[in-house]
Amino acid sequence: MKYSFLLIWLLSYMAPNPAVAQMAGGGEFYSLFLCENGQVWASGENYYGQLGHTDGPFSSTPQTINGLPEITRVAAGNFHSMVLGADSMVRTWGQNIFGQLGHGAMNANSNPDPATVTGLPGIIRISAGGFHSLALDGQGGVWTWGQNTYGQLGDSSLTHRLIPVKLQGLPRIIRISAGVWYSMALDSSGTLWTWGQNDHGQLGDQTTQNRQYPVAILSLPRMVDLSAGLSHSLAVDEQGSIWSWGQNAFGQLGDSTQNDRLIPERLTGTQGFLAVAAGYRHSLALSGDGQVWSWGANNYGQLGDGSLTDRSYPALLNLQPLVVSIDAGWWHSLAITTGKGIYAWGWNQYGQIGDLTYDNRLTPDSVSGFCVDGTVEVEFLSGKLLTLYPNPCTGHLYITATGYPSNVVVKIRNIYGQLLMIDRLRTGVTGISVESLPAGIYYLTVSHGHLNDSRVFYKF
Repeated sequence: MKYSFLLIWLLSYMAPNPAVAQMAGGGEFYSLFLCENGQVWASGENYYGQLGHTDGPFSSTPQTINGLPEITRVAAGNFHSMVLGADSMVRTWGQNIFGQLGHGAMNANSNPDPATVTGLPGIIRISAGGFHSLALDGQGGVWTWGQNTYGQLGDSSLTHRLIPVKLQGLPRIIRISAGVWYSMALDSSGTLWTWGQNDHGQLGDQTTQNRQYPVAILSLPRMVDLSAGLSHSLAVDEQGSIWSWGQNAFGQLGDSTQNDRLIPERLTGTQGFLAVAAGYRHSLALSGDGQVWSWGANNYGQLGDGSLTDRSYPALLNLQPLVVSIDAGWWHSLAITTGKGIYAWGWNQYGQIGDLTYDNRLTPDSVSGFCVDGTVEVEFLSGKLLTLYPNPCTGHLYITATGYPSNVVVKIRNIYGQLLMIDRLRTGVTGISVESLPAGIYYLTVSHGHLNDSRVFYKF
């Protein structure tokens, strides 16, 4: 299931680099991996064709999904898969028992072939829930389809929808996240909206009453990220503090208790965080310095701390490469790093970690052997070396570039894609002052014509 993260926009616009993924999505017992050349690979459980092939009921070897155009985003539900193409069109495959594929029908068969969801305008984000799907269009409109037993579609009914339905009455939405049986959205003012199942207070409206329509969660600071799990919810405010609410039997709220919370509460001592990911009963968070924190259920090692002990408070994960993106499946976790690609840990009975084994991993395990790029950008940039230092940096960032044309444009953007600085490469070392930038993650792009090479850097 999954779950939105703050850095996907950033990653989806980075230039391709060999053997590096730009996004990973954790489903119930499987994973989707998006390579920087727009290819999608998958591993894990495949009973409903959610891996996009019919080669067996499960696989620990990631395989590419054929028949797709260039893809910019992936989302993994319980048993169904979603991708967003560079053409702004959504394609789905896998289980369709509630119509979650959005193709106008429902069936209990395996549906391994990706098919386009029609009737959607210019989609920019997607999220796959347990048995329902969400899409966000470029005008800030939310579209939903699939199971609606608990009102998770938000259309003021309990009717399953076989094709996308646009929600009415919402302001402009900028982020979405589908939990197992409920949904969340974030509007342009930073206000959270929730709807669907609420048995543990995961909607944050001070009740345990299910909602068939979106409800605003007021009296909170401006939020910048959100994530919906099984029955608990996470969010990050503009100051980098983490908020949590809902079920807490396994410490997944991170407040050092096991008490459910019916309203969002700020986790004491959390600051400088950028993104969160809510799994089945565990939680992940990404801090501005590229570090991963985890808490909650740990029955399969999904916290990555080398133990099987649940933890009710956030603790730093020992993952040396700097991380730029996170996601949480049911009982496994995924991270994308700046230098060493994909890391995964937790339950691996179906091969969802993608490391060619079926062994659970109690600490982050490097996943490799796929996402090898062959696009024109790599061909153009072959033999060229772009290095940023120090990274992380404080006041100044230095660039050394070997093999690039002279006077190439350098651009720095924030995680929202806003252009902050423009400069040009100079002979030898190029120094850029970043003192005016707040602490956080940024990306630097060297552009030559229509070709780009990008690097992520951290500002303390």
